[in-house]
Amino acid sequence: MIKSPKVAIITLNWNGKKWIDLCLTSLLNLNYDNFQILMVDNNSTDGSYEHVISKYSDIEVIRNDTNLGYSKGFNKGINLAMKQKYDYILLVNNDTAIGHNALKNLVETAESDEKIGFVTGKVMFLFDRKTIQTAGRKNDNLRLVGNHIGAGIEDQGQFDGIKDFDFVDDIFLLVKSDVVKKVGGYDEDFFLQFEEADWCCRVKRAGFRIVYNSKAMIWHGGSLSSGGDVNSTYAFFRPKNIIIFMKKNSTPSHFFRFILNYLFIQSPKNCMSYIVKRKTGLVLTHLKGIIQGYRYSIAN
Repeated sequence: MIKSPKVAIITLNWNGKKWIDLCLTSLLNLNYDNFQILMVDNNSTDGSYEHVISKYSDIEVIRNDTNLGYSKGFNKGINLAMKQKYDYILLVNNDTAIGHNALKNLVETAESDEKIGFVTGKVMFLFDRKTIQTAGRKNDNLRLVGNHIGAGIEDQGQFDGIKDFDFVDDIFLLVKSDVVKKVGGYDEDFFLQFEEADWCCRVKRAGFRIVYNSKAMIWHGGSLSSGGDVNSTYAFFRPKNIIIFMKKNSTPSHFFRFILNYLFIQSPKNCMSYIVKRKTGLVLTHLKGIIQGYRYSIAN
């Protein structure tokens, strides 16, 4: 009997003890016959690393000496998977429960066309299981990557089917090994935020398709924005990395239009939102992010 393509399933953990059993149990129960799970731990201090190595003997674990962030952390696993010559890499957030047939559906879609580089599926809210979190991303004339499709809408099949996109989220993302060979993994200039949008741009420029299959489903316990719009992580990295993202992926004239809009329209709106929510300390954090992003754009 011919085995299915070999898949490395990589999840990144940093102090995710409250989620990790849910994630790993769902991965171990996947209806697929040829995969290995790899957890990359970003130097967790909550006991989650020790918990995994004591409970899950079949799962390979890499432990980093420091918190490398999202892009570098995942790249550690991606690089190992490439050395071990896997056909595909499935990236999965650790605060998720994946559907039983999700990997089978993702691989079947990827195998249907050699030009398909990324495949993802429908992301649902874990605590409101009939509500969609994302079913693809819209394009945006100014920011390139737009809002999430279907976010907050009850799933009634309106986003079912197989569709091509320019942008998708990476809550779970099947990556063909040829993609990594040609364009590399995540750009490590992005600690977190916009790393997946940048990767999508590079994959599309390389001639690959990005495909969504609604039959592949996952339930996500966290936010799409690192805990929402009122925490310091989001307030710093969101402005910093959207500037870096636009610098890397837009023309000089487009970037000029974007930065004017961002500095004089979008950023004041964000600051006012923080003030209204009585999170005035985040205004300074937001401005620091802008300065860091702008410095990068000048230097590069």
